[in-house]
This record gives sequence, C-alpha cells and structure tokens, in this order.
Amino acid sequence: MQHAPDAGPTGGPAFRSSTRRSERGTGAMLAVFILGTLFVLISTGLVLVQMSQSGLKQQLRYHGQAVNAAQAGLVEGLAWFRRQTTQPVATFAPQRDMTATPPVNETDDPSIGIVRDYEVDANGSVWGRYEVPLTGVVDVTAERAKTGTGTVWALESRGYIYIRRDPALPWDQAPNVVISRSVARSEIQRLSIVLPASAAINGARGDGVTTETRTRIYGGSDIGIAYPPGTGNPSTAGELTGSPTRSQVDPYADGISAVFGVTQSELVAMADIVVGATSELPAKLPDMALIVINGNATFTAARRMTGTGVMVVLGDLTIDANSYSNYNGLVYVTGDYVQNAPSQVSGSIIGRGAVTIRGTGDFSEVFYDEPVLSQIRRHMGQYRCNRNQQFSAR
Repeated sequence: MQHAPDAGPTGGPAFRSSTRRSERGTGAMLAVFILGTLFVLISTGLVLVQMSQSGLKQQLRYHGQAVNAAQAGLVEGLAWFRRQTTQPVATFAPQRDMTATPPVNETDDPSIGIVRDYEVDANGSVWGRYEVPLTGVVDVTAERAKTGTGTVWALESRGYIYIRRDPALPWDQAPNVVISRSVARSEIQRLSIVLPASAAINGARGDGVTTETRTRIYGGSDIGIAYPPGTGNPSTAGELTGSPTRSQVDPYADGISAVFGVTQSELVAMADIVVGATSELPAKLPDMALIVINGNATFTAARRMTGTGVMVVLGDLTIDANSYSNYNGLVYVTGDYVQNAPSQVSGSIIGRGAVTIRGTGDFSEVFYDEPVLSQIRRHMGQYRCNRNQQFSAR
C-alpha cells in the first residue's frame, strides 16, 4: 500500500489549505470593510438629504415671509396715497417729523421712501423690512392714456428677511445678513363714479324702461327716470316722482369708462370681489365694496342683494319676487335689469339693456339717494390697488 507524501515546508496539501483559509479571511475582512463603507456613505447621504430638506423648508419659509413683507409695503403705500389731503396726489414724498404736533411718522427713512423694520421671531434675531422707494413709485397716468396727473401710479415694494446680529450696524451690513428678499409690483388708480344723470333710473333707451303697478320710483328733487333723446318714452304705471319725473339727457354717457373712469378690465382688476355667478358670492356682502359679477346674476330669498357699495353685473340682473333685497349704492348692469317685489334700491340704477320694475302684492322701490352716492364716492373713489400683483425674487 502506498501513502501520500507528507506536505513539504514550501507547498503541499497542508500549505494549500492554509492559503485558502487566509484568502477566505481576507475576503471576509474586505466584505466587512465594503459593507461598513456603504453603511457610512448611506448614513451620510441620509443626513445630507435631511439637512437639505430642512434647509429647503427654512428657505421657503423665509421666502414666504419676504413676500409678505413686500405685500405689506404695497398696503402701506396705498394707505399713504389715500391719506393725502390733496387728491389726486402729484408727488410721492413720505415725511417723518417726530417733533411736530401731532408727530408725522410716515416712514423710518424719508430719504429712501416708505421704510419699516419689524421683528419676525420672538428671539429678536430674525427681522423683516420693506421699502417702497422713491425711485420705485412712478406716475403712469399718461402711459395708461388717462388725463391729468396722479390718476394712476405704479408702485414697487421690496421685502427683506434678515438676521440682526448687531443692531448698531445697518441692517444689511455684516455681521447682519440678508437671508431672503422679494419684490412686489402693482398699480393703484382712482375710481370715479359719474352717473349719466342724477336720476333714480338711468336707462339706455327711454322705451326700454318699464315700471309696472305697485312700484315706487322717487327722484326727489332730482330726476326720476333719465334716458338719451330719440329713444322713445318710458312706460310707467306705478308711482313716479322727481324734478322732472322723466327727462331726456344729452349728452348721455353710460359706458364703463364714462361712469368709472377705467376700462372694463381695469374695473375687474380693481374690484374687491369678482365672481362668475351669485352662488359664488359670500353669504354677507361687505359694505363699501366694489363687486363685479362676470355673467348673469339672480338674487333670491336665499341669496339676497344687500349691502352698500357698487354692484356691477356684466350681463343680466334679476331680483326675484319675495327676495326682500335691499341695496344701497350704485347698481350698474350691462344687460337687462328686472326688479321684483318686495325689494328696494337706494342710490341709482344704470341699465344698458331693458329696465323693468315690477310690484306684485308688495312694492318694488328705487330711490335716488345722493347722500349715499356721495358717501360711496368719498370712500370708494380713492386710490384702489390693482389685484394683478407681480412678484419676483432679488
């Protein structure tokens, strides 16, 4: 019987077995090293992603605060124009004189324009600032094809969020640092209210105005029903008073630009509320508001026409029977206007289509109310901000 030779000192079966064990140990260590490296890389990546997400959230939050600051500047700019005793405003020049009686505090720095700084967080390190600079407020009346001076102004407001580390230094000087900024631009414009005539009802055609029984049209010391010459005569069956009760008015101007001094698109942009139907209106209409309904409108007992201000309907307007609507102000309708009982409008109606006032069982009433219209002119004829604002980052 033959025996396998013993492994020699430099290589035999025993040496090869030891080499294989060594290789397996090295491979295991290498695998552990690779897995450890991968674990470190993955953990680091997750931490970086979390830090990035946290930074992004913080950046977005600060950007939103900068936008709010820029919007606040537009609001204060509009308020400044409205406060001026001379209207329309010819020059943008905010003042500061704390020694005056009463103190004048329209800005923190009149050399820049309207400037305000305010604390954002409770710790006092994050602050907000807005500037409405003198160079960013421009009279664009002529560019908008309007007459006069100061009717339309373009406003620019710059909003900043910054870290205030040293209150003794300027807000944008190190170690203070700006972390977000935004610019808001808009236009403000005066809204005029000029009726075709001082009348309870202004109709585009005389023969297009009908008042049935159980109606009351009160012109008082002014006109009951006004209309252009050569358009026939109103059909009236109810009570009609005025001085005169009816009158042909020449010239008779009832277009949107003639009544409000702006185009239709500008009127919509200046409105406090713009909807496509009465169902979209708030349950309670705000007072002294410019409301535009872009389409036909129907008011019912469930959705009454109430409040004070200017109601513009770019279509037909119908006040259903038993709605108990009671509106104070100007009602402007580009289409047909139908008012059923019981209901009341105090102010004036301008109808560019047919105007029909009906009373069945109760009365439908229209009163020409100059005090109400004068109040609306004072309040709503001031500068109004265009709803189409533009924002950009700087």
